[in-house]
Amino acid sequence: MPVFAYLLIFNPGFNSYGQIVRGTSPGEIYLRSSWCLDQQYLQEGSAIIRSIDNGYTITIQDSISYNDSFGYSTFLSDSDPGKLYQIRCLVGDDSIRRSDNYGVTWIQFGSPPIPSMCVSGCVNGEIYKQSDENLAPGLFHSTDFGVTFNSVNPTFSNLNTTLLDVGTEPGEVYGLKGDFFETWDTIKLEYSANYGQSFSTILIDTSIVVWNNFSGPPIFSRGTVQGEFYLIRQHDVGANYQYYIFHTTNYGSTFELKSTTSSYGINWHIYFTAGRAPGSFYIMRDTYDTVSHAYTILCIDYSQDYGQTFTTYCHDLTPGYDAIEQKGSNNKDG
Repeated sequence: MPVFAYLLIFNPGFNSYGQIVRGTSPGEIYLRSSWCLDQQYLQEGSAIIRSIDNGYTITIQDSISYNDSFGYSTFLSDSDPGKLYQIRCLVGDDSIRRSDNYGVTWIQFGSPPIPSMCVSGCVNGEIYKQSDENLAPGLFHSTDFGVTFNSVNPTFSNLNTTLLDVGTEPGEVYGLKGDFFETWDTIKLEYSANYGQSFSTILIDTSIVVWNNFSGPPIFSRGTVQGEFYLIRQHDVGANYQYYIFHTTNYGSTFELKSTTSSYGINWHIYFTAGRAPGSFYIMRDTYDTVSHAYTILCIDYSQDYGQTFTTYCHDLTPGYDAIEQKGSNNKDG
């Protein structure tokens, strides 16, 4: 999942770099959440978490130490069951960690070039990598689970486009044109149906998706059928944030506003993904306990009607938490 597919809201003292990605089966999701590993020293790391029932129960598969640079890697899932990736995008090296057993153990290897963005999840073993290196620019493609990458479009970096996501069909790739931090910019998606060798532009209906109180780039997540995806826009409400969830089934020719989230304070970190089952959509939220600041509150908002209504499951990730699984408790809002 690339930078525009999730959103990081920074809060001093809470160094979250969370992400949520879909698994290969309906109801299966993986999350990376901040987690205080040592209560005595309040050393904060990350937990790799799996759920097979839409977030109702969770299992901590692995943890990442507070001083492990892979805590700030891009977290991706493959379409092959059990395979996950942590890829160090935007940090100056080509290291990849891959798990073949649902995130329990990992192997690490280098696989040039150095990426700026990475996406995966449509075809078994397939990863796309965007490189902005002067010596190896462009779009690269792996079909062997990240071991090797081959150039498919050396001029991709010249398009002023950021890699967004794969599609639902083999060969489909999406990118976002421009920077889009100005609220009045027209949203342009770049779409390829030939494995990134060439792209065409999709102009998004600005009367629906662009509004002068939205901020930041749109957040993108593919759906389950061809031409279906979600665009999520952040709306600033004073010092807080809320999100508008838009849905299309025709490559963005028309959109439907499915819902508007609650307003969350800056102590909440918010991430999104569609699921494997038709209509499934997830919002991951994590924050620290506001009383002790010693543990993470993790909430998963699950929708089975394309983001219109949600059921919420919350979990308290206490320091040193080593239970096999934990069931969701009552709703907790921002």
